[in-house]
Amino acid sequence: LSQRLQVAKMLRAGDSYEKIVEETGASTATISRVKRCLVYGADGYTLALDRLGAK
Repeated sequence: LSQRLQVAKMLRAGDSYEKIVEETGASTATISRVKRCLVYGADGYTLALDRLGAK
């Protein structure tokens, strides 16, 4: 879960897939799944990142 949150944070920052793979070790499939959730999902990642950023 923490890896996916890091991926979501990097995607929101506009980082490339290559950079995300290098820094997190996540597969491109995981990255695209997280991106799909960010774009079309129910804002779960966005809420989690916003709440973590407030701390």
